[in-house]
Amino acid sequence: MTTSFDQHWRNFAQSDFTSPQLQVADAFLMPVFESLSENAQLLDVRCGDGIHAEITRRKRPDLSYTGVDIAAVVDDLAKIFDPS
Repeated sequence: MTTSFDQHWRNFAQSDFTSPQLQVADAFLMPVFESLSENAQLLDVRCGDGIHAEITRRKRPDLSYTGVDIAAVVDDLAKIFDPS
């Protein structure tokens, strides 16, 4: 799982924002970015695949971004109960 997520993240980081998914996420975040002051903190609950983190890094590098998603917790719990 980690390897596929890392690859997924690298694909976002190398993207030029032409995919429809990135364009929709970018349009969704613009009003959020406009409402936040410089150096504000942004908490993304259910951050999923990290698309909002990458857009935030590119468009508002001044923000302190924290993403939380239960999927990561579930993966960690699964490894505890079934380490194979």
